[in-house]
Amino acid sequence: MFGYHIWRQNPDKKNISIEDAKEGVLLAQNDLERMIYSSTFRDLSEKDLAFLTAMLEDEEYSKISNIAARMNVSSKYAGEYRKRLIAQGIIGSRGYGKVAFDLPMFREYLHTRIMHNL
Repeated sequence: MFGYHIWRQNPDKKNISIEDAKEGVLLAQNDLERMIYSSTFRDLSEKDLAFLTAMLEDEEYSKISNIAARMNVSSKYAGEYRKRLIAQGIIGSRGYGKVAFDLPMFREYLHTRIMHNL
């Protein structure tokens, strides 16, 4: 998707300019938001969203125990949402008791949605 949009900027040129790349990335991100991220976001339950929001406080990966504490629930309860979100392909395991975002750039999309209360 990214390469398609980048090459479409100036298909007659042999080289890609930085401006072409920036515009192509922006167009691809808009497509991802419109076609994937917005529908994924709409399908999240309130607790799914709370789980993912709790993950935003961490940089590389999140510990389930920290997520549970932020949600004010037990680790077992948070683990059920972990399973759901892994099954949906939004997050993935990073070792015992750790998860991180797997859906490319969804973390940034979610952060923007939450910060702008969209």
